Amino acid sequence: MKRLCFFFLGFLCAFYSYDVVGANYYYSENTIIDENTVIDGDVYITNNVTIENYGTILGTIHVDTGYNLSIINHNIINTDFLSMGATVTQLICNSDDVHVINGLSNYIIKVQNANMLNMADLLSIAGYANQIQISDSSLIVEPGITGEIPIWLNNGVAFYVTGVTLQDSGVWLSNITGSAVPQPRDIDSMYTVTANIDSGQLVVQVTRETNYSIVFGGELGNYIDSLRLDNPRDKLVARLDMADTRSELKSVLRKSVRTNPILLSKPLKVINSLNDNRIFNNQDSVFSVTPFYIGSDEFNMYGGEIDLSGNVYKNVFAKLGIIGGTLKYDGKTDEYNSVIYGGNIDVEYMDADLYIGLTGLMSYSDFSDMTVFNDDKIVKGPNAIAGKFAIDSGKVFSIMNDAKFALFVGGVVDYAKVLSKLDTDFNLRVGIESGLNTTYDNNNYGFGLRAFVQTNGDIYTALYSNMLSVVDGVGGELNAGILYQDSIWSYKIGLDINFVF
Repeated sequence: MKRLCFFFLGFLCAFYSYDVVGANYYYSENTIIDENTVIDGDVYITNNVTIENYGTILGTIHVDTGYNLSIINHNIINTDFLSMGATVTQLICNSDDVHVINGLSNYIIKVQNANMLNMADLLSIAGYANQIQISDSSLIVEPGITGEIPIWLNNGVAFYVTGVTLQDSGVWLSNITGSAVPQPRDIDSMYTVTANIDSGQLVVQVTRETNYSIVFGGELGNYIDSLRLDNPRDKLVARLDMADTRSELKSVLRKSVRTNPILLSKPLKVINSLNDNRIFNNQDSVFSVTPFYIGSDEFNMYGGEIDLSGNVYKNVFAKLGIIGGTLKYDGKTDEYNSVIYGGNIDVEYMDADLYIGLTGLMSYSDFSDMTVFNDDKIVKGPNAIAGKFAIDSGKVFSIMNDAKFALFVGGVVDYAKVLSKLDTDFNLRVGIESGLNTTYDNNNYGFGLRAFVQTNGDIYTALYSNMLSVVDGVGGELNAGILYQDSIWSYKIGLDINFVF
């Protein structure tokens, strides 16, 4: 019995923790409904009253003819309204008041003394209102808002236009009566925005700002503006002018050698990769002179290479070379010319079954006529260094006396430095090389293929064909290589002139 009494007492406490009204309810004076109140029954309005709701109102609301019901809603109203001959107004002063009143139509929304209220939020609850009346308030207006409900602007109304992109020019709001002062707010400095109310429409015009001391500010903006002064058709400035968004601006800057100087090393890395070593070499002591051409999507190079190679010990071959040439770069954002110098050294051990090879290359270029933006300052005459070190090892297979091929694996370290920027990358690679050498009529003939793929996606293939006069000790070679690196195809064609000594 005692347990039953405690249960009944607990039930009553829980039930009366909410004010639940399930019968008729009458309001004739201003009323605040607290957050713990649930009204589930008919409500009768018998005077001009204001209801401020923090709770839940269900059921049907009756407003007697000739009276005005004003509602400030902070929570849930989900009811039917019977208000023939009466008026119903929703009052909004801040964002806490922006709650939909379900079941209400043909009413007025009054916005008063609101500060930075979002117009999109306001329109989202006003689907069945007759009009929105705004006075002494400021509202944030963003692109993409929808709604054709009439808007009445009374005293002291300001619209703050924000969130624009270059595609947002046009009419943002219509059916406006009265005047306001549209003002840009928190606009990206890459846009210039004008806004006005004309013939009942809020018209916004967005244009692209091309004064980069405004767009970027600081030394970067001044640097880009100086490029335009030096050359009105500068490629970098032209690409920046075409950008529609801040992310596109940043993308252009990342792709330009003048605002991302480490990219000056990119052609050098391609040149190093195309100057790859070989497994099967002429074992005689040879002095070689090689004019060559390198072509790529955005640059080309005419150059030459001088090599000294031959056996230095039993089963040990070495090659030492220097390289030089002129490079012309013509990319989407930059144009420049430079002179490139470099060198390489190859050492390999190969017997009948095993191959181990080491390769080191270094390329250097000075850009004395160029200015770049590095570490928030303008630098004139940068230089670039790119190095490569590779080690390969593999199994050698012989087919009779003239033909050989090898399967190899290895690792490659690429290094680049421009001013204070460093770029180091390590990759593994796997490849194959084949060679055929034969003698006919006192002449040695050779043919070969080399190919590999690296873990960073680089793909390289090279072909060569040579001939050497045994009697004269003079020969020549035609070689060609193709490289896929950083999503760009490049190729090299060279013609060796070889002298045996």
